[in-house]
Amino acid sequence: MHIVNSKRWILITGLALLAGAAAQSASASDPLAIGLSYYNAGHYREAVMALSQAAMAFPASPIVHYHLGNALVKAGLHDQAIQEYELSYRLDPYSGVAQYCRQALHAYGRPSPDLAQSHIPVGDYSAQAYAPSAGQDVMRAKTTIRRQAEFEKSKHHADGEAMAGLAMRHAESDVVKIKEQMREDMQRAMEPQYMTLPTGRGTMTIQLPFDADMARARAEEARQRALDAERSVRKAAEARANQQRAYSKEREIALDEVVSNLESQLEEPEGHSGVKLQPVGTDLYVRYYGYHRTSQLMPDTRPAAIRIVGEHATQNRLVDGNSDAEKGPLRIEQHVRGKLLR
Repeated sequence: MHIVNSKRWILITGLALLAGAAAQSASASDPLAIGLSYYNAGHYREAVMALSQAAMAFPASPIVHYHLGNALVKAGLHDQAIQEYELSYRLDPYSGVAQYCRQALHAYGRPSPDLAQSHIPVGDYSAQAYAPSAGQDVMRAKTTIRRQAEFEKSKHHADGEAMAGLAMRHAESDVVKIKEQMREDMQRAMEPQYMTLPTGRGTMTIQLPFDADMARARAEEARQRALDAERSVRKAAEARANQQRAYSKEREIALDEVVSNLESQLEEPEGHSGVKLQPVGTDLYVRYYGYHRTSQLMPDTRPAAIRIVGEHATQNRLVDGNSDAEKGPLRIEQHVRGKLLR
């Protein structure tokens, strides 16, 4: 669990509030404005999704990554928030949000990123200096994939809990009906019994002798029958609820496997062909397999030929067709010519 000094967050969230006022006049289609609006309204997971879109649209903007870090903090995704603060600071150590990023990292017990490791030389303010490198592309892609996976996992978890809760609510509704029926049956069991007999002038109703012990026995039977039905309904509902939770958990585990697979593909070097999973254009929902920017050549090849022979051949020598070991001469069935990859 990360414990953050609340006094420091007053400074960090202050700029977000100022930006939120300006965002009200921005276009409704602007993901940054939408994200800040969600943030100021306290809808932090929605703010994370909107600001993630803004980060994809403006990957070299330190302000966007800073606000995304703030939303991630509020959403409880602290590891991703640290990455966004570090990325914002590395993109521009002299921006208006750089000092807030340093304070946020300090609150997490993290040092400020070393400028010597940054892609931006000190004093270089050109647009080219702010262009992301391949390493930043990979880091940003991995951060986006993890963030999207966390959001999807939270949705699966919420759906599972919602379906489990629905199953239990339906059970409680059935239990209410069972108890109402039980009360009616117990009341009926304790009432006097009557018998209707035909007569010459119609029918006659007479009261049967009341047996208190038998009445209590019938009432107890009705109560036990209701208790058994209640236990059965609750047990079935718990089974359905557990199935829903197990399914949502399986989906969360599957998402973790997808993330691990994508991260390993992003980190592995390109092969001879140069084709590999590209960090730009790839996220949890989209895959872009293209040529690596530094490798556009096809792999080396050399001429090769394959001669496919019939079954009248041994491992190391051709068998004489007149020998006793085989019947008939060697039969060449096909020649195949082509290129072999080195």
